[in-house]
Amino acid sequence: MKCKNRILRHIVLILLFLNLSTLGFAQCGGKNFAYKVGEKIDYNIAYSLGFIWVDAGKVSFEVKRAYYRGKPVLHFYSFGTSLPNYDWFFRVRDVWESYSDTCCIKPYYFYRNSEEGSYRARDKYWYDYEHQKVYVETQNSNKSLLLDTLQIMPCLLDLMSGIYYVRNVDFGKLKINDKIDLQFILENEVFDKLYARYLGLEEITLHDGQKYMCYKIRPYLVEGTIFEGGEKMSVWISSDGNNVPILVEAEVLVGSIKAEVQKVSGLKYPFKPMGK
Repeated sequence: MKCKNRILRHIVLILLFLNLSTLGFAQCGGKNFAYKVGEKIDYNIAYSLGFIWVDAGKVSFEVKRAYYRGKPVLHFYSFGTSLPNYDWFFRVRDVWESYSDTCCIKPYYFYRNSEEGSYRARDKYWYDYEHQKVYVETQNSNKSLLLDTLQIMPCLLDLMSGIYYVRNVDFGKLKINDKIDLQFILENEVFDKLYARYLGLEEITLHDGQKYMCYKIRPYLVEGTIFEGGEKMSVWISSDGNNVPILVEAEVLVGSIKAEVQKVSGLKYPFKPMGK
């Protein structure tokens, strides 16, 4: 059982690192060109300890229209869950939300509510651009409620606004081995020294046989309990204008994890596999 719990925690964290890892490629400035309100993307999460992949979770991302303090905003929403077969010994329900400016993906408010087995975590951030502050409220099963105030840095994003921010990168203008940096906030800590390396165009084939031409990037990961650190994750992003993450593969301390796109709807531009 203990081993199974470790495996499931790896799967849970890929839901996070699917977002986290892509934060290294965004740049400050620019407007949204890659998505619109009504978009929804679903992923399947699989784990492998050798040559056999086992489906273990799902995660979805949505772009909604909302209002924050009377101002129209983009509402980025993500929900991750373990499959029913795993719920009886390690139940996962993760909600991530961010409310951001409709023009330049500048976050105003972030919310996270995680349930992973017996572990619970809840985070809230309020961005005060007038005073250049971020007000943080964070609490989890290992730490009591913490209220803090952090200084806003240029391009400081949360995980949800970060993944939508990166989708507006013009990857076609990058050269192979280019690195792009970004700062983001997680719980009560700011990460400002990560990057992703651009590796050019590559054709990939998913497990269902569908082929896509994608931009390939390899983010630098923070060393921790799941990852060794370094460039141990690869992300393939569609080159069709939508900039949809198609496939994520990562080495973990025990085995490998991948997230593969399953279903898309409401995209801004036509989206289809190669040859169709």
